[in-house]
Amino acid sequence: MKTKLITTIMVAGLLVTSPTYSQETSPPENKSILASIQCDSDKTKVFDIVTKKHGEKLLGKGQLLMREATKGMFHKAEMYMTLNIKSGSWSIIGVFPDGTGCLVTSGTMFTPYAQPKQEL
Repeated sequence: MKTKLITTIMVAGLLVTSPTYSQETSPPENKSILASIQCDSDKTKVFDIVTKKHGEKLLGKGQLLMREATKGMFHKAEMYMTLNIKSGSWSIIGVFPDGTGCLVTSGTMFTPYAQPKQEL
């Protein structure tokens, strides 16, 4: 009798605390992804990784705004995009005013939408 009562309480507890799988759940609208990025106080070391190891060349540059995960502060940096057109590997490097270089993100299977009018 005691075992039956404990089993009933455990099952009732699972029913109360378990999510209802029959309900439709919508995915969250915003995602916050905490990531660790590779940085070096000598930006040339970061560029060497993508140019020498992966054969990437400079495709373009611009401004980058990066949010610090721990404090939520925003930091501006120069953004450089590199590409190996043959392998499709690409990288985005951020260079901060103090000279620190960070490999912000990288990927594969890059496909251009249109041919550039001139070589960079």
